[in-house]
Amino acid sequence: MAGDLDLAAALKKKVRTYRNGKAGLDQKPHRVTLDNTSSSFFTIIEVFTYDFLGLLYSITDAIYRCGLNIWVAKIATKADQVVDVFYVRDINGQKVDLPEQVTAIKAAIMERLPASHADRLTQ
Repeated sequence: MAGDLDLAAALKKKVRTYRNGKAGLDQKPHRVTLDNTSSSFFTIIEVFTYDFLGLLYSITDAIYRCGLNIWVAKIATKADQVVDVFYVRDINGQKVDLPEQVTAIKAAIMERLPASHADRLTQ
């Protein structure tokens, strides 16, 4: 509460310990999409991945660091599969529609997701 805890560092340590026990799971590759046509007011970010400790923090921190405000979040988990949907605007209250911004946001989110078994096979 006092702001003395480095949340990112604390979660990183916990996540590393947790993932070591789940290393053999066969996960599908992650997918991140940005949609600027379904809403007149928001850019919609959809993240398709598997559930892991710290997932929501990782995604929302990446979105925040891209200079976006989350107005609505819809979080769905079924077994270990996750579809997280975020309605966002930039700091000026606008949709994110420049191609380089879209690419940067996707990359920032993907960077925060761990390599799945399928991802490791293609590297």
